[in-house]
Amino acid sequence: MAYTLGVVYGLRATSDIISMIIAVDRCLCVLLPLRVTHLIRTRTMAAMMAASFFFLQLCYIVLPLRFTVARVYINSTGIFDWKIMPTEIGVKYANILDSVSSAFLSISLPVITFVIVSLATAMTVMKLMSATRWREQTSSATSGSRDRQAGATKMLVLVSCLYIITMAPSVACIVTRFIIRDFSPYGRYYYGYMSVTMITEKMSWINNAVNFFVYLAQSSRFRQNLIKGVFCGQKTKSPVYPTRSLTTALSSKQ
Repeated sequence: MAYTLGVVYGLRATSDIISMIIAVDRCLCVLLPLRVTHLIRTRTMAAMMAASFFFLQLCYIVLPLRFTVARVYINSTGIFDWKIMPTEIGVKYANILDSVSSAFLSISLPVITFVIVSLATAMTVMKLMSATRWREQTSSATSGSRDRQAGATKMLVLVSCLYIITMAPSVACIVTRFIIRDFSPYGRYYYGYMSVTMITEKMSWINNAVNFFVYLAQSSRFRQNLIKGVFCGQKTKSPVYPTRSLTTALSSKQ
């Protein structure tokens, strides 16, 4: 069970990191449209996403190191029950494992990711309108090309906004725990803390699930690639865009 939880939480954290990478990429595309191709490459973005996946899966190894599932006798009921128990390694290296699990994975990582996505999205939204008007007046690109770029940017802004909405309660819970010491699993507000934690957990899962349907509804290229992957379509060589950003790549066939 501990191994499964580690993998699942690692995938969820990876999804958050990917949302952050996309938000920063899109922000640079809007703020620096003429220089973004020299700053960010599609292969670089893909490498960062892959690296984040392996790094977070490695970090979440602390869960099976800290806990295990054991059959325990319950004196009050007189029966055996399965419970999550600390391991010998978890007890021996509690300070180190707690630093990785609690301080980094549960607090620092989600807060930093949330702040970066929020700032990048806010900058993008503020710049998007003026950048669109500037392109209409000065760019030699066709109207269809501008519409595709704007459509891809709006789609990615929507994804980031959904992330901010669903992650805001979790970040608020973390901040509240620092302000109110008893708002914790060990304080007098135990039941309130556990109830809020359960709600924020569900909202985080909702964010990870909804992104797929946003891409499916907004991106024709995503739908085409999905159909080819699911139904094993004809093998065709996809064009390589080594110097384009992720947002530009999405907008090319929007």
